[in-house]
Amino acid sequence: MLGQTRGWAGWIVPLAVAGMLSAVAIWGVNFVVVKDAVSRWPVFPFLAARFTIATVSLIPLVLQERRQSASYDGVNISRVVSHGGWAGAALFGAYATQTFGIRYAPASTAAFLTSLYLVFVPLFLMLTPGNRIRRATVHEWGGALTAVCGVLVINEVVAPALALRHMLLIGAAGFFALQVLVVGARGHRGAPVLFTAIQMTVVALVSTCFAIPDLLSEGAPLLQPRIMLALLFTGLIASTLAYLLQTWAQGFVSSTQAAVILALEPVFATGTAWLVLGETLSPRFVLGSALILVAVALSQVTSLRRDSPVHPAEEV
Repeated sequence: MLGQTRGWAGWIVPLAVAGMLSAVAIWGVNFVVVKDAVSRWPVFPFLAARFTIATVSLIPLVLQERRQSASYDGVNISRVVSHGGWAGAALFGAYATQTFGIRYAPASTAAFLTSLYLVFVPLFLMLTPGNRIRRATVHEWGGALTAVCGVLVINEVVAPALALRHMLLIGAAGFFALQVLVVGARGHRGAPVLFTAIQMTVVALVSTCFAIPDLLSEGAPLLQPRIMLALLFTGLIASTLAYLLQTWAQGFVSSTQAAVILALEPVFATGTAWLVLGETLSPRFVLGSALILVAVALSQVTSLRRDSPVHPAEEV
């Protein structure tokens, strides 16, 4: 029996890596699913439906967490709700700008520009209230400058101004970085599922408020089978299931492994967009994407040396 336990323990890390790779692959595929869906449905009604499904799917898990923690005994519920609300607000900003960006930009471009949140996090951390102010390292500034070069190469507009769709996606990366900082404040300690459910609830409610004008002016959009499948995939698979995989996996993998795996998300998205949507990969896009991947790697060097935890933006 002891031998069986040791044998099983030897498989934990490989299984965790596989689980995290699965979550990242799901999030990569999600870019293509969302792009197809919002070409047929308005953005805010889609987000409202997606996150309502995700919220409802988490209710049984919240109840289970509550039973296991003896009704959240010792948990600062007001802190969980407060931090969850702020994280949810940042998440709404991230998904709203990202989804509009995906609607007008290629899915592959959207994925690489969104991955810039890994560059923004260490830079934003310097300005976080309550934290010791530190200077950005050479690696972090190098990552930021490399990211700017990558964005300028990817940008299809000759004029100095960035295309609006690219600005939306860069804004989404900024919102995702803010959400990561709120999660990093550990306001979810003792109630991670409840914390995530609060975030999803906030996104669902705010999206519903923004969806009302669309529904009043254009009426309820037609719920085609293709849209229903997209809502189920984004709400259940890309949100709840991928979140559970990521939460379990990061308990067994190092932050170094996690950062490398997270950087593969735009690669999965690009491959899926090429296979499903027939998106072409121009030399300009390949060069710009490579620069962004280098920027992500450079920006994570310092945090990986400290072995600090890594929080994926697309955790819901």
